[in-house]
Amino acid sequence: MPINEKHKLSLLVDILKNQVEQQYMTTDEYDQISRLTSSLLHEGNLDQTLKQTFTSIQEQHYGNAHHFNQNDVEHWVETIQQYQSNDNNS
Repeated sequence: MPINEKHKLSLLVDILKNQVEQQYMTTDEYDQISRLTSSLLHEGNLDQTLKQTFTSIQEQHYGNAHHFNQNDVEHWVETIQQYQSNDNNS
């Protein structure tokens, strides 16, 4: 059963939060982030702010070796959670 956008966003946030807390990310987690952001970018009506966030994640993914800047990750998590909060209030 495929996971929906909300599940993908939650999974992405969990992986990113884990990286911030542990200052470490496994290769599998790193690859999962790439797959999730790619999948989310191909979703139908994607919020422009989220699209920019996922594009930023992918740009850092391809320019880095298994590590994201902590400040960027915290910003991404905040952006996604804000979207989720707004979406739940709709």
